[in-house]
Amino acid sequence: MTDRLDLLIIGAGPAGLSAADAAAREGLKYLVIEKGVIASTIHRYPIGRTVFSTTDELEMEPGALKPVSEKPTREELLSYYLHFALDRDLLINTDEAVTEIEPGSEGFNVKTSRGNYQTARVLFAIGAMAHPRWLNVPGEDLPKVHHRFVEPYPYVRRDALVVGGGNSAAEAALFLSEEGARTTLAIWRSDWENRDPKAGAMKHWVRTPLEREVAQGRMRVILYDRVEEITERIIMTRGNLNRGDEDPNKPPVVSITPVAAAPVNAPVTITTSVTDDGLPKPRPTVTRPQTTSSDGTIRAQANSSATGNRPRGLNVTWMQIRGPARVMVEPSGPILVAEGKATATLKFAQPGTYVLRATANDGALSTKSDVTITVEKR
Repeated sequence: MTDRLDLLIIGAGPAGLSAADAAAREGLKYLVIEKGVIASTIHRYPIGRTVFSTTDELEMEPGALKPVSEKPTREELLSYYLHFALDRDLLINTDEAVTEIEPGSEGFNVKTSRGNYQTARVLFAIGAMAHPRWLNVPGEDLPKVHHRFVEPYPYVRRDALVVGGGNSAAEAALFLSEEGARTTLAIWRSDWENRDPKAGAMKHWVRTPLEREVAQGRMRVILYDRVEEITERIIMTRGNLNRGDEDPNKPPVVSITPVAAAPVNAPVTITTSVTDDGLPKPRPTVTRPQTTSSDGTIRAQANSSATGNRPRGLNVTWMQIRGPARVMVEPSGPILVAEGKATATLKFAQPGTYVLRATANDGALSTKSDVTITVEKR
């Protein structure tokens, strides 16, 4: 039993260190109890990780943290917090866990793995790293399942799935993808679509490079409702990691309505029907060729393929591939799909054979339908 304390602080992270520094400056009799090491949360960060926070959010005193680059690395931040404690000779007991706290006649009785303390006040300055959020599903205790991300290098050229929608999950997925892991981020639709920082959206300096990885086909994002089970594959209510080999993340399916005969220089209305599942699909796939027919003087044969594209929303764009004269298309830019349809007006200046391309973009993949149209002069 030690002498009675004015304040016992549990946790030696940034909050605990700041509280200890304030207590020392006020002349209080204090002690910090830490079950791990000083700045244990930072110590658990992936090795070499750049911390995606600005220095003013991390430093204990304005201008005290001076990283080499714009944002500090794990090692720079860890060194900064350690020297903050050492330079001030803060009273910290590491490797000592609090096991019980009981109210006493003049404060609290605190039991730890090393002894007992009496204190007038107790301040909890504990983080969340020591208490990971479990999914509570069958198979979560398998050796391949981890609740802490350390470094990406063991997963190079291996499949890695990150489940979560916060900055930590996004950063882990980003590091894995950048270092060569075949990475998939499973995230709730509400988290993926959230762009409001006040509503907990992932930070833009995390999201921007993450979306670049997705757009370039190096990372996959799937939306899901909940994880049901973990076996050799993860089973989800929505998403491509489901029972069976079929991948429900498919490109939009395009079909073109047959067009009635039209004379040269007369407007021709053509309607494109588009169906899509609404899920982000960063990796290219290929659909089977689709055929449309016409019963007039215009005959069309369409071949469809899917390729990766940057997110742009669900729309259809027409462009001319070849033909004897320029085809006028209205609207000339992307046509928004409304109730599964997008309508354009084509006008042919000369008779002959034309090849046009309708591209349907669902936000991650685009399906291209090359249409051969024969226009006969009446």
